[in-house]
Amino acid sequence: MGDFRKRSIGTLSIDPAGDWPLVRRIFQQYPSLFERMFWKTTGAGWFRLLLDQWFPLLGDNDQKWRRNFLNRLGQWANDLPDEVTMLRIRAINERWGDENTLDTIIWQLDQFTEWHNEKYTRS
Repeated sequence: MGDFRKRSIGTLSIDPAGDWPLVRRIFQQYPSLFERMFWKTTGAGWFRLLLDQWFPLLGDNDQKWRRNFLNRLGQWANDLPDEVTMLRIRAINERWGDENTLDTIIWQLDQFTEWHNEKYTRS
């Protein structure tokens, strides 16, 4: 079992293009498995799959998943600053979760290295 686990977790760093039907099925039918997978995914391909395919599936009752996604944004902030900044603004405007939403965003900004980008600085 350990060898299988290592191989399956290792694939979570590979671009998931074409895997959306499987990911959706895991999310809908095996939420605890999806949650473990969710916290292990890495790379821009996974971010895009989650943003473009999975995130639109979330309903008003899925605040937990919105907060979880917000908590993961720090991982992708320096590689995909435009998309992550857009989602952070959306999280603030739509009041995802509770009062900790702003704290999460502020805490993650400490790791943000794209401040030199003109888009993120004021003149």
